Amino acid sequence: MRDRTVIFLQKYGVDTFVTSFVPPLFPETRREELNSDIQKAIEQGKNCSLEGLIALTKAMRDRKDRMEVLANFQGPKMMIAGELDTAVPIEASRKHQNAVTDYVELPATGHVGMIERKEETIEIIRSFAKNLT
Repeated sequence: MRDRTVIFLQKYGVDTFVTSFVPPLFPETRREELNSDIQKAIEQGKNCSLEGLIALTKAMRDRKDRMEVLANFQGPKMMIAGELDTAVPIEASRKHQNAVTDYVELPATGHVGMIERKEETIEIIRSFAKNLT
């Protein structure tokens, strides 16, 4: 999949990639409601360089599985997952919930909960951080 993304980037460039890649990160059922956030994310994405996006894509393709590091770290760990995430399906996120101390699923949320549910995400993180002290 990542190789196809690199080929797409090389063939069509940053603007076309970002315009087609960003909207599916948001749940289809909420895209109209979140349209201004989606457009903002697209505009920000268009500021990325072609070289940077290709390097990022290759880095994600080539990264090693670090689940063992996550599982063995003894400190507090939090994961926030979007119930409607199509980039990282909720079933994949759930496989990690035993490796973290705090696992939260945001309902009706896609891949970018920090945008889709900003205030709720901030409160979740504040609560987690508050419990660290």
